[in-house]
Amino acid sequence: MNTGVQGLAVEERQAAAGQKFMFVSHSSIIPPGYASTTETANFLIHEVGGAPKPSRGAGPLGLELITRYTQGNFHVRGFSGNDKMDHCAQIGLYRDVLKIHIKPRWNTPRVTN
Repeated sequence: MNTGVQGLAVEERQAAAGQKFMFVSHSSIIPPGYASTTETANFLIHEVGGAPKPSRGAGPLGLELITRYTQGNFHVRGFSGNDKMDHCAQIGLYRDVLKIHIKPRWNTPRVTN
């Protein structure tokens, strides 16, 4: 079993190849003494040979989109904000992620009686 960021890197490479789905978002918080979500997301992007691309746009609950990356089914979105609420505001992404990325993947046949 893979654990930690290395385990995520295995999953993310499979998503980049279109075999799985992974969506990662991060704030711009710089924590004391350990890797930030930005550093972790950039590590995953680097693992598939990519680089985050500068971006601009409105994010959830007032956040500003500042970087993005997509390869296959691996998606990363980076947002401004360095406060606890900026980190928590990303829960506002779930609706769009479900609608845009997850719902189309569900091809469950209808049950008929």
